[in-house]
Amino acid sequence: MNKKSLKVLSIGAILGSIMQVGMPLSAEAAVDAYIIKVSQEIYSYNKDEVIEDFLNYKAGYKSNLYNDFYIKLKMANGFYSFHDKKTGYIKYEDVENKYLESKLKNKKFDAEKFTESNECKLIEVNWTKKAIMTIEGNVRYITPNDVNNSTSNNVKDDKNLNNKENENSHKDNEGINNISEDKLKVYEERKHKHKHRHTSSEDSTSKTKIENNEVEEKEKAEKERLAKIEADKQKAEKEKSDELKQEELKKQQEEKEKAEKERLAKIEADKQKAEKEKSDELKQEELKKQQEEKEKAEKERLAKIEADKQKAEKEKQKSDELKQEELRKQQEEKAEKERIAKIEADKQKAEKEKSDELKQEELKKQQEEKEKAEKERLAKIEADKQKAEKEKQKSDELKQEELKKQQEEKEKAEKERLAKIEADKQKAEKEKSDELKQEELKKQQEEKAEKERLAKIEADKQKAEKEKSDELKQEELRKQQEEKEKAEKERLAKIEADKQKAEAEKQKSDELKQEELRKQQEEKEKKEKAEQEAQLKKEQERLQKIQEENNALIEEAKNNIKLEDLSNVKDNLRLPTRDSNGVEIEWKSSDESVIKYDGTVKRPNADEKDKKVTLIATFTKDSATSTKEFEAIVKAQEKLPVKTEEEEIAELLKADKKIEVNKPEKFDKVVKEAIKQLKPSFTVMIPYDENQKYNFNNFNKIMLELGGHDYGKPEIRTNGGQVQIVNGKMPMTIQLNYRRDIDEVRNQKQATEAEVKRIIKEVIKDNMTPVQKELALHDYVVKHADYNMEGLNKRPADLEDHSAYGVLVLGKGVCESYSKAMHLLLNEAGIECKYATGYKKNRDGRQGGGHAWNIVKLDNEWYNLDATWDDPVSDRVGRSDKDVVVSPVIHTYFNVTDDIFNKDHIRGEYEQKNYPRANGTKYSYDNLDIDEFMNDGTKVPKVTTREEFKQKLIEALKTKKTTVYVRFKGFKMNQQEVMNILGEVARGNLSGSYSVSPTDENHVYCSFIFR
Repeated sequence: MNKKSLKVLSIGAILGSIMQVGMPLSAEAAVDAYIIKVSQEIYSYNKDEVIEDFLNYKAGYKSNLYNDFYIKLKMANGFYSFHDKKTGYIKYEDVENKYLESKLKNKKFDAEKFTESNECKLIEVNWTKKAIMTIEGNVRYITPNDVNNSTSNNVKDDKNLNNKENENSHKDNEGINNISEDKLKVYEERKHKHKHRHTSSEDSTSKTKIENNEVEEKEKAEKERLAKIEADKQKAEKEKSDELKQEELKKQQEEKEKAEKERLAKIEADKQKAEKEKSDELKQEELKKQQEEKEKAEKERLAKIEADKQKAEKEKQKSDELKQEELRKQQEEKAEKERIAKIEADKQKAEKEKSDELKQEELKKQQEEKEKAEKERLAKIEADKQKAEKEKQKSDELKQEELKKQQEEKEKAEKERLAKIEADKQKAEKEKSDELKQEELKKQQEEKAEKERLAKIEADKQKAEKEKSDELKQEELRKQQEEKEKAEKERLAKIEADKQKAEAEKQKSDELKQEELRKQQEEKEKKEKAEQEAQLKKEQERLQKIQEENNALIEEAKNNIKLEDLSNVKDNLRLPTRDSNGVEIEWKSSDESVIKYDGTVKRPNADEKDKKVTLIATFTKDSATSTKEFEAIVKAQEKLPVKTEEEEIAELLKADKKIEVNKPEKFDKVVKEAIKQLKPSFTVMIPYDENQKYNFNNFNKIMLELGGHDYGKPEIRTNGGQVQIVNGKMPMTIQLNYRRDIDEVRNQKQATEAEVKRIIKEVIKDNMTPVQKELALHDYVVKHADYNMEGLNKRPADLEDHSAYGVLVLGKGVCESYSKAMHLLLNEAGIECKYATGYKKNRDGRQGGGHAWNIVKLDNEWYNLDATWDDPVSDRVGRSDKDVVVSPVIHTYFNVTDDIFNKDHIRGEYEQKNYPRANGTKYSYDNLDIDEFMNDGTKVPKVTTREEFKQKLIEALKTKKTTVYVRFKGFKMNQQEVMNILGEVARGNLSGSYSVSPTDENHVYCSFIFR
């Protein structure tokens, strides 16, 4: 049994059967006891005990306390009062009136708040008869004397209990006689005073002059009558209790039989359902097993095809590599032969010139005669030489053409072989697909037929069971209804008889009282009328005052109402509906199509004009009302900006939609954006007739343009297989395989982007110029990042060393990481920057290892920027010992022109063709003349001439300084030139040794050891 639900029901049932207007449930928490007045007796029932006994009654158990409570209510003049835990006895009529008044005003009634307010009238109750249950389950009443004697405590044995019951029974019959005459007078005076608070002291004195003898006689007669009523009542209660028990037992038996039938039916249904589920599971397992075997065979077949394909690709790749190696060797041999031939020719020419000079001295005269013949001979030799070179060049071209032709034939044969393998694979896949579809279709048809047959059987079975169940239920309900109606009629008849009998006795007693109280009532009515008139006048004054206060509150609300800017309405308005003083506000609009009553705004179309709307606010406080108008201008919608092709591509990729491309240029843009968004795959629709144009020849260019946005260094491939041609378009699905797990790469991207925003916020100030921003970001990167010497030659290279994540988040990386970090930071700061790649240029002018840097645009001029080589610890000098670094950042490669930068840098092929020349000088570091600082914060001294440099060295030697670090301003010196000047200065000034650390042409670091 769910006691919680029964408890709620019991409260509703008790209160609903007692009162015509139910007690507000919100008052329940404040109620401690129910107080009932029967004639002159006042009975007290503990709320929790009554509810608990009501639950017993609903469960079919003995419920004497609830029965006694119910009968007392029927006999009572009314539900006299509640006993509130905090305040005392409260008249029910007051609570009821207040509750009805709240309902009429459509407000929530807070009973606890009411009982604590001044409006609540308390009743002075001198004593009550408290109803309690004995161990035997009978009801008896105790008075305050009983409570003082602790008769309500736990009874230790049956003998004591019987004695106390007799004693309390005697007190019930004789209790009023024990009240002294003085106490009775005080009680009557207090009760009268509560009912008529405004009665004058003269009336109160006159009412207390009733003769004591009359009061005692009436009280005695009333006691005898109540004793007789109590005896009849107990007899009736016992009979009623027996009848209720019989009915409850019968009802329980019927419910048990019904529950047993339902249980058996449920067991049978569950059994059938379990058998059916077991059968279905066996079928499903068999089908699953067959499917797994087919899938296994198919996987093995596809794996074999894939292995053969990969083997063929590897063989082709190996063959191509051998061919490339052979071709490279031939080219190197050719170049070497040409170089040797040139050296030999130069040598012969030099020897010949020397011989000619000797002959001129000895045979001056003969030479003049033979000069013409010698010139002709030399011309012939030169012609023969040129002819031989041309024939050799022609022979080389024929060889190259033959090799190219052979290469094309081999590639053609390889393509035909791969095409045949692909065709065989597609044919096999199609045959397998057709077989699977046929099997699936057959399986679906069989399952559908089986489901329909089982559904029909189940429906017929359910229909029959339902009809049978409905018939049984109807018969059962009819019998129960007849028995219930019969029992109810008998019960009501008995209750009505008891009620009529009690009413007759009550009427007789009331007639005697009426005569005595008639005169008192007349005087009371006169005074009450006068009081009512005075009260009415007072109420009118109060209402008038309330009206004035409400009008003042409305005016205050009108003056204090705050709305958004109504002259420029673009979004929905927040229209207040109530102010802090409880003034209600209702809105109306002159044009509901533009602004609704709730503030919803629909702006005019972009091609329409702004619209003017009048908003009318009605302010209401009780019966007082007033209005106020507001003018609003609703702005027309702005014309939507036209999206660029790149923006449309980005949106489609984010939504994982297929993208239709008609030009290879757009195809490259899609690939670039997909890598930027870290897509694992994407699909484009390309023209079928021109599908060969859509390839990845520009992939390296795309990766270069991405610069810092390349986080995962993906490899790219397309999915093979059959495709469906629709309206001349074919789908092309591209897979991007990243160097790390896609989630890890995404996390690195998020961390990098967050770090970029943090650095910009920390380093960039509002009043900075673009070049100041560039310099601040350059110095930040160089100071906070370490060049990872270990990662320079690591194979395979770590992804982090070659992405912006390395320098910005991990604080280390190689040149690629430095330049990608600068690319992201400068573009975020609003400075146009490109990521560039190429090579180092060795001292002998030959191409060195790969390198990366940036080119930056300032005032429409471009500058070279190499943050990596501005780090004193980098691959430029190969230095890894930070102890020899005296400055955390240098600026040798900050905003450098091409003519200087290209001395040790070589641009890549794509950059040479497509990137602008860097010829800007306005913002070069030398022209900016910005100070540099050493590790200890000391400013790096600048020297503008070689002589000034000498003076710095002489000064250091005189003061015994062990190191000198200077910056050259306006001129440059290499290491050898510095050593020469050091040697010159040291002679006569140094007794010891000196050295120069590897540096650039703009800085020098010298150290001295004194003996």
